[in-house]
Amino acid sequence: MEGGWIRRLWPYLTRHRRDLFLVFGAALVGMGVTSVLPLLNRTVVDDAIVPAVQGRPAADVVPLLLLMLVLGVVRFGLSFVRRFGAGRLGIDVEYDLRNDIYDHLHRLDFARHDEMQSGQLVSRANTDVRVLQSLLGFLPFVSGSVFLFGLSLVFMLRLSPLLTLVALVTVPVLLLMAVRLRTVVYPSSWDAQQKAAEVATIVEEATSGVRVVKAFGQERRHLGLLRAP
Repeated sequence: MEGGWIRRLWPYLTRHRRDLFLVFGAALVGMGVTSVLPLLNRTVVDDAIVPAVQGRPAADVVPLLLLMLVLGVVRFGLSFVRRFGAGRLGIDVEYDLRNDIYDHLHRLDFARHDEMQSGQLVSRANTDVRVLQSLLGFLPFVSGSVFLFGLSLVFMLRLSPLLTLVALVTVPVLLLMAVRLRTVVYPSSWDAQQKAAEVATIVEEATSGVRVVKAFGQERRHLGLLRAP
């Protein structure tokens, strides 16, 4: 796609800057809180539980537990904001896209409308736009996960560089698997969308011209088109 899909989608996102910053901000802060919780768990074990078992002076565990409880509530709230905001952002962008598609179709002349298949238009306006809505609902979680990976890497290097290197051995393997999976899934999903559009074209044309189909006895022919691979 010329210019890239992000560049084409960006004007629609800028119409909803408030939700955009709120969603991604909540995702990043929420993942930051998530990365801090294991450090508090370590503090509770190392400074409170282990010394108490060994008979040494132990730190007061109550403030640490209260802090963990507060961070858990904050994380829950940020997760709710991220999910709710991402859903609202996706629906708003989908609404804008559908309106722009509608306006663009009304600006075309009759000759152009005759060249286009109505089923393709219906399928693209529904399926493809809905895919973008799902993407916007999932994208904040992905960005937060990348941020969490960076923070976790910093904390892991500080705690144990050797174990960090051991853990990072799997990263290139996972990256190669993701790239390989993309080369398989992307063409398959594109083909599935195209097939759905073709089916919608056959159904829509047959439904719109049902009187013509019945008048010329072409029911079996249209059923054959649906069954054809």
